[in-house]
Parts: sequence; C-alpha cells; structure tokens
Amino acid sequence: MSGRAPRVSVVLPLYNNARDVGPAIDSVLAQTMADLELVVVDDGSRDDTLEIVRRFDDPRIVVLAQENHGGAHATNVGIRAARGRYVALFAGDDVCRPERLERELAFLEATGGPIVFSWASFIDDAGDPLSGEHFASGWFNHPRRTRPEMLAWFFFHGNYLCTVSCLAERRLLVDAGLFPVTAAQVPDFAMWLRLIRDHELPLLAQPLVEYRVHADGRNVSSPLNARRAELELVQVYRDVFDALPVELFRQAFADRLRHPDFQPGPEHEMEKALLYLQHARPSVRRLGAERLWRQLQDPAQLAVAEARYDFDLPRLFELSDSLDVVASVEYLQLRQWALAVENECKLLRRAVEGSEAQYAALRQALDAAEAEYRKLEAYTRHVLEVKDRIQAELERVVARK
Repeated sequence: MSGRAPRVSVVLPLYNNARDVGPAIDSVLAQTMADLELVVVDDGSRDDTLEIVRRFDDPRIVVLAQENHGGAHATNVGIRAARGRYVALFAGDDVCRPERLERELAFLEATGGPIVFSWASFIDDAGDPLSGEHFASGWFNHPRRTRPEMLAWFFFHGNYLCTVSCLAERRLLVDAGLFPVTAAQVPDFAMWLRLIRDHELPLLAQPLVEYRVHADGRNVSSPLNARRAELELVQVYRDVFDALPVELFRQAFADRLRHPDFQPGPEHEMEKALLYLQHARPSVRRLGAERLWRQLQDPAQLAVAEARYDFDLPRLFELSDSLDVVASVEYLQLRQWALAVENECKLLRRAVEGSEAQYAALRQALDAAEAEYRKLEAYTRHVLEVKDRIQAELERVVARK
C-alpha cells in the first residue's frame, strides 16, 4: 500500500471460508470505486482460507491473521487497522455488486450522513440466484423507516439491516465502542441499537450485496443458532433503553405507552418496564418483571406505580408467579422444532420439484418421440402407398405382355 490513505477500507473477517472467499475478494477488487483497501482478518481458519487470500496479487490487500476469537473481534481488529475515512463491512461468503461502494459513497457525500445500508439479493452455495422461501427471505429488504419507527421495529421484531451492506465513517464505529466481542450472533444488532440513539440509519432500496444462504444452515444468523442468540439478545435488550433520548423513546413507542405524556423519572421508568412486558419473547418479558422488582423497592417509585399506573406489590407478585422460568427454553425448542419441520418441508418440496422437473423432461422427450413416430408413421404410409402404386403399375405392364 502507498502512504496515502484510501477513501474506503473494506473490512473482511474470515473463518474457514475457503470455499467462498475467492468470489468475495474478486467482488471487492472489481468495484467501480477503486480507491480502496481490503483489510482481511483471518480469525484462525483451519482450512485453506489464508492460503487462498495470499494468492491474490493486489497491493490494495492487507492481510492480518490471529487466533480464533470470533467474528466481532476480527471485525474490530480490521476497523482499528483501517486507514480509510469510511469502512465497508463485509463477509467471506457474500458478494458485492460492482457498484456497491460507488453508490453508497455517493449517498453519504450527497446527504452528509455518516452511515448507510442497502438491500440484498440472495444466492445459493453455487452462487446462483436464490428465490422462494428461506430463513433470510423476510429479512433486510424493508422499506425505509424514520428513526422512531426503526427503533420500535428493532425492539419488537429485531434487526433487519444487512450488516455486510454497511458503509460508515470509521470514527462513528470507533466512538460507539466497536462491536461487542462477547456476542457471536447479534453484535451488529447491539451496534445498531447504540447508533440509533443519535443517528439516522438510512437504507438504500437497491440490492448492492449478494447474501449467500447456505443449504446446511451454517450462516451465523441461521435460526439453528437460536439458543445462543437468545442469551445474547437478552443482554442486548437489558440495556436497550440506556442513554436513549426521552423524546425518541416517546415517539418510537407512542402507541404502546400507558401515558404518552409521562414525565421523566419514575413515570419514564414504569413505561420502560411495561414495554418489556408487551414483548413476544418470554425472556424479554422477564426483563420487565426484573425492572419492576428493583424499581418498586423505592417508595417514591412504588407511589407513582400505584397512583398513576394502578400497579401495586400484589400485582407484581401475580406477575412474577405467571412468568415461567422455563418458558424461554420451551420457546426456543418450539422454534427449533418449527425450523426442523420447515427444513424437512423444503427438502420434500425440492424432491417434488425435482421429480416434477424429471417428469416434465420425460414428458417432453416422450412428446418429441411421439411426434417423430407420427412423422415416421405418415412417411411409412406414404412409402407403402407408393409401393402399392408401383406394384399395380408393374402388374399392368406384365399383363400387357
């Protein structure tokens, strides 16, 4: 690399990506915006990933290697090493569209914003376009929402931003504390929840990355990792309202608040706790009960709860008794069972589609054979008719003699 810093640093953490890393790197080097560096961080791969990376002969590639610490840790190492003003997040099994960086950078420069995301298209293990239903088909490609709308969606439904499409000012990610290294499943969600406190997170309605959906379910975000994700999500949700501006909270959850005109202090704390209790996840509802358990030990908070929210200690005891501590595990078991059933259905659907395709091919071949047979049959009748005419003519000639 030259001494001049590039405009964009693409950060590419890798772990056992030998099968897909070649196309991923090719897609970065082929960007229409060439003023970039590619910071590769191999996170202790046990396959040929690092050897494949080192075969690329391009001065824009910076290769770092470390013992296995996880994707978030490797991403943070890459961000710290990045020299560009902007950092593009990426992954070793996905593909960038050629115009990705150019379009995202143009958006940031036109708006003056520090971060942007895009939609994604989906590819299979072979790199072919993937259509139909799969675990990621409902993710990513959402309409653009305001910051309060996005926060409300994040809280009740989870993340929908495609991390590998993110282009952000490096200082923004550094100032936010980088990604939590103890999270394997949701470090990106934790980051977006931090950033949304003070920033818009715009989403370009253009698929600028191709997200690879692995048939064996080995995507980090696959529902097969639901148990670990559940634990991590609880930690993220526990702090979701910390340092959140009061007005942003009020706007995001206006239709869910008991008293939208709540006052900062005890009333605000009650609204937070009651929001948790409205969540679909049992583990998140428990966080609401835990907050109430702590809050109502304060006489001033208890007085507000009783007078303004009709919530007293007996109500708390009833709530505590209604929360099954095993509910989260059962919830996960049901999700995993549903995933197993869904996978079986997909396999059966593919088998049926394969059989239907084979039947269609056989039917087409049979139709073609029948058409050829009809042609041959018609030709045979014609030949026999000609033969009969010749035979009749020959018999007339013989009879004249």
